[in-house]
Amino acid sequence: MNAKTLVRRYARGERDFRGVVLRRANLIEAILAGADFAEASFFGASLYRANLSHSRLCAADVRIADLRLADVSGVDWTDTDTTKTIWTEADLWNEPGAGQAGL
Repeated sequence: MNAKTLVRRYARGERDFRGVVLRRANLIEAILAGADFAEASFFGASLYRANLSHSRLCAADVRIADLRLADVSGVDWTDTDTTKTIWTEADLWNEPGAGQAGL
């Protein structure tokens, strides 16, 4: 699956994207909140300013992904590989007064 297809299917209401492969995908500013990406691959993907809030990324491959300024609040990261992921100013909490975290 490519990034354009993913965004189009999400816009139509689909939320089950378990196991999709989106290596090096350009998902800049994509809105993908509440989706299930368990065991998906976002290796090297650009998710700059993307909204993945309350999504499920269990056992996903997010190595070397760009999550700068992304909303990843409420994401389930269980067993997710985030080696060398760029987290600069990613919103991990999305609570009033919590601010942003630069990991």
